[in-house]
Amino acid sequence: MFARGTSLYALWCKKIPSRTTWFSLLQRSSVTFNTQCSNELRDLFFGSSQMCLHFKANSRTYNNAFAFTSFGVTYDKELCRNEKNIYTFRVQGLVYHFLNDLIPKEGKGTNLQLYFHDIENEVDNRLAVSDKLKQELVLMIMKLLEVNPYSFFFRSLREIPELHDYKIILRADPGLDQRIYNVPTVDQVAAIWKDSDECEESQSRDIRVYPKSGRSQKIEYYYGCYDPLQYPLLFPRGEPGWHVGIKRKKLSERIGSQKRMRLCEGEHMVHPSRVSSSTQLLQVEAEGM
Repeated sequence: MFARGTSLYALWCKKIPSRTTWFSLLQRSSVTFNTQCSNELRDLFFGSSQMCLHFKANSRTYNNAFAFTSFGVTYDKELCRNEKNIYTFRVQGLVYHFLNDLIPKEGKGTNLQLYFHDIENEVDNRLAVSDKLKQELVLMIMKLLEVNPYSFFFRSLREIPELHDYKIILRADPGLDQRIYNVPTVDQVAAIWKDSDECEESQSRDIRVYPKSGRSQKIEYYYGCYDPLQYPLLFPRGEPGWHVGIKRKKLSERIGSQKRMRLCEGEHMVHPSRVSSSTQLLQVEAEGM
């Protein structure tokens, strides 16, 4: 999301000298529609109050407490525990995102199950994820995510008395044209079916989640739902992330962009000699907007 009042013309004019015009043009050939988050969530990320500072220091923990998928990776635990220096998260191998069954194992819910299982104790169950979490913020985030279609769908499962007789279908890609619109509705992201029924409209790569299959479903990185399921605080309205088949701008639009970039090439250049740190680089870029 760009600052209010930022023109596309100014963004076209701003480029790094080491990158060619064509490289910059290709970067913008798949620009998606920008959606707006609520003022409350924006304040948590950019505010300076004690609560905002606490949230920013523990934003990954808060996100994990509300993530629909689990995070699977082999990482360096000792390096992660180093709190005296710059935080470093070093992984080995691939990163995986998984969806659990609908029915919790041993009665203890995790991830998506927290949205509809043991709802009388939902706040306590989320606080149990980490002792870093504060009840005030957990309640606030629960309220903010009411607009999230995945949250709305999973919460609706509370009303189903015999959930073990059903399965749910999550769309791998909501099918939105992200160049003009990017906020999916509930029926575009998920559906629920009797376990004995067949969903004729379901695509072969859509994700089927069963009551108790005994195994988690892997969410592929090229699915549109990959990002919003794992990072609900970054995609609060369920906006799909990058996925296979994402539509690009028309060639005529890209050629027009290239002409405009050539006209202003050299303006607002971010040259390495002007900066001495990454922080200063961000400041110089902001001035060029």
